[in-house]
Amino acid sequence: MASSARRPRPPRHVHLAYLRRHLTITITNDTTDRAPATAPGGFGLIGMRERAHSVGGDLHTGTRPEGGFEVATSLPLNPTASQRSDSTP
Repeated sequence: MASSARRPRPPRHVHLAYLRRHLTITITNDTTDRAPATAPGGFGLIGMRERAHSVGGDLHTGTRPEGGFEVATSLPLNPTASQRSDSTP
């Protein structure tokens, strides 16, 4: 934690759009890295995609043409009953 606080990071930008049927969340940065690092024991991008799909949403990740990286998700505001029951333990 202390080393990451000392290392400069590119700015991050978060955009939320609350629409009638879904919420979109887009996070971008201006890094030159190819993909974000996954912490040991974490679920990373695969886990994020699985969670989005479990409620009927989707997740897209990748580099941006102008540089940097983007993570974007669209989540339904009212998932169907079958999607809610599939995602609850």
